[in-house]
Amino acid sequence: MSSNFKIEYINENNYNRIFVTSDIHGYYNLFEKLLNKINLQKDNLLIILGDSCDRGENSIELYLKYIELQEQGYQVKHIWGNHEDMLYESAFISSYYKDLWYKVGGDETVYNYEQYIKKIIGKDNKNLLDISNAKWLKNLLEAMPFMIVSDRSIFVHAGFDCSKSVEEQEADYLLWNRDNFWENNNTGKSIFFGHTPSVSGKVREYPNNVFCLDTGTFFNYRLGVMEIKSKEIFYIE
Repeated sequence: MSSNFKIEYINENNYNRIFVTSDIHGYYNLFEKLLNKINLQKDNLLIILGDSCDRGENSIELYLKYIELQEQGYQVKHIWGNHEDMLYESAFISSYYKDLWYKVGGDETVYNYEQYIKKIIGKDNKNLLDISNAKWLKNLLEAMPFMIVSDRSIFVHAGFDCSKSVEEQEADYLLWNRDNFWENNNTGKSIFFGHTPSVSGKVREYPNNVFCLDTGTFFNYRLGVMEIKSKEIFYIE
């Protein structure tokens, strides 16, 4: 796990619209459709709640698209998910995660990276094809916060431990939680999370102003996005 545990604080009043989505898992084509569907503007904020890699075929293109959008002046923020955690640990730390990562789609990300580099340089190069040498990807991952917080909302990947303050949160809970944490939401804020896929392919609203944005993209081939000020939900297939 990255030692650079970060919490990012935002002011929602700085953005005309705030969109949130999650668990895109390499489905670049759905993300392209999402951008067209919501007509993303530079005074908007798009928050991705983690897990853009693995399972789908175009994880690398997704990460590069986020960089491109940011360089063009769009406000795109990406939270560290458990699949980013496995990617980072396996590619750049060489940890025990590697076997698990490959079992849950990491092999697709490695293959995608190799094919992308071959296409760019037009030939095989063992050093360049090694994902551990992708410094741009390492830098992108290390810049991701584990949590985004405003005076109205909390954005996390898997869950928020309501028995602890924002500053006391533990990374494992934020990344891997499957508990019904929403039952104890005493924060006074809306909480937006992903990680646990919806069998129905729909964004789920839980008690106490908690919303799950994981629509099971990798098996439903459907992406959900919510504009949090209006609570309007869009679906992309």
